Amino acid sequence: MKFILNSQREKEVWLAVIGLAAHLEYLAVAILFLRDPSESKDFASYERALSLWQAAERLQHEGLLDAAIVKILQDVANLRNSVAHRGAAAGVTLPGDDAERPRGYYKGSHIFGDDPGAFRTLVDDVNAATEAMAVRFRELQQPSRVKGRNQR
Repeated sequence: MKFILNSQREKEVWLAVIGLAAHLEYLAVAILFLRDPSESKDFASYERALSLWQAAERLQHEGLLDAAIVKILQDVANLRNSVAHRGAAAGVTLPGDDAERPRGYYKGSHIFGDDPGAFRTLVDDVNAATEAMAVRFRELQQPSRVKGRNQR
């Protein structure tokens, strides 16, 4: 499969951004699913079609994740959107000229740039968010917390 990116590293970083965001989105929706009082739905047919950003806001609103983890989810959603949507036609690995919506930046650093720490920060944050979400997921799977649901 050929990608029109400048290097193998840029392709790997771009694919990682998409995959990491999808991973967090899945976990966020899974937590909301466990919290949903509806007993008739299984996860495969769960009706909530939430973006990562929307799921993060809902998780914070319902008190299921703390503000720092929600911020990571929102930052990753912004990064993913910057390289998957409008950036696709203008060069996903280039910062672009829109100061309010730069492409490929995470916490002030360009992840496609020469600073390997920028990508490492992203990975570390995703790992922290994943761990926090896994804890919440396990808590919600406790029989006393999941009333009337079949344990999976």
